[in-house]
Amino acid sequence: MPGQTCRPEVLSIALIALLIYAATVPASGASTKEVLEGLTIEPHERWTTGAVKGWSAGDCIPFRFTVENRGSSPETAIFRLAFDHQRDGAIGIVAFESFVVPAGNIDGPYFQGGEGYYLWNVMVPAETTYVLLWCARTSEEAGSWSGASMHVSAKNGGSRDVPIMIKDLGDPRPPCRIVGPESVCEDRPMATFSYGDEPTNLEFAWRLSSSNDDLGLWTESSIEIDWSIYPFGKYLLSLDVYKDQGGVLTRIESCCREVLYVESPAAFIEMVD
Repeated sequence: MPGQTCRPEVLSIALIALLIYAATVPASGASTKEVLEGLTIEPHERWTTGAVKGWSAGDCIPFRFTVENRGSSPETAIFRLAFDHQRDGAIGIVAFESFVVPAGNIDGPYFQGGEGYYLWNVMVPAETTYVLLWCARTSEEAGSWSGASMHVSAKNGGSRDVPIMIKDLGDPRPPCRIVGPESVCEDRPMATFSYGDEPTNLEFAWRLSSSNDDLGLWTESSIEIDWSIYPFGKYLLSLDVYKDQGGVLTRIESCCREVLYVESPAAFIEMVD
């Protein structure tokens, strides 16, 4: 009825519900310090909260997000790690790769409009610092995002933001190459394949696949394959090349080639009268 006040028991229930809600909502930075940094390589390599420079379209740019709990009790939060994904039909950042997660769990990617994002759900113990590492994979058309118009951000109430400036390559880098034979014959089944550039300070993942099965993985810059253990046919030999950048093992290039494993031709002698 108009003018009727709440009954005491109803008011008490409402207050209890409010107190429970307040206890479960994460304190947004109440006792935590949060820093988002990207690895710039120009004018020299260093972590920065400012603009990240020197990378080219297609590179995977390392980032780190530091959360320091200075308080005497644990802090629970969900951080939104966002990136500029699409603008005017051009892809800027494709997705994040190579997460190194100190605790909690990462969900995503999710996409909303032109933005992509991941969610980091984590509980940071008292007097503890966590550092989350990853790299942001840019597309081959990311150079169309002029200046520092492409961004990575971390949000939990407030927002930390790092802009990216993609370098315009006047002289593109040479493509990844696999050196080795295009076909292997049954009577000489041993064949060597190598990375076609200087392998210093790099790591490698080779994979040999057929149309039906994945046949193995190797991790050297040069591999020797005994084809006699495989059926005759066409195979795809692929190579991913990795480099440690700012503590993140980042894939810097990939290439593949087809290899044909064939029977030895039958030899015969024709007698002529």
